[in-house]
Amino acid sequence: HIFIDLAIINSLGRNRMNEVKPPQIDFSKYPPEIQSAVQKYSEFINDKLEPDLQRVLELRDTIYTRMSEYLKLKTHIDTIRAQGLEELETKVDLGSDFFVKAYVPDTSFIFVS
Repeated sequence: HIFIDLAIINSLGRNRMNEVKPPQIDFSKYPPEIQSAVQKYSEFINDKLEPDLQRVLELRDTIYTRMSEYLKLKTHIDTIRAQGLEELETKVDLGSDFFVKAYVPDTSFIFVS
């Protein structure tokens, strides 16, 4: 059996950026099999888990951005319906915060790309 000191587990706190703080433990006092196990797990964390976590966090951010855009769209649709607007003048973002005026003569159809 491999015994892992509880100090190792307790030292794995998280900072405000949700990144794991590396343990500050001197493993030289442990037997070689413990040192090799710690090395193996450290490599697995650094080579596999951290890149996977980064990809998942980026995917999560992309999903949150899309959800935010859909919620804005829903709010606009709810406003149009609540006010009974049949036509609409608005501003449209063409990208890079470049806005142009837009006129919608018929709000009964909404096209989303």
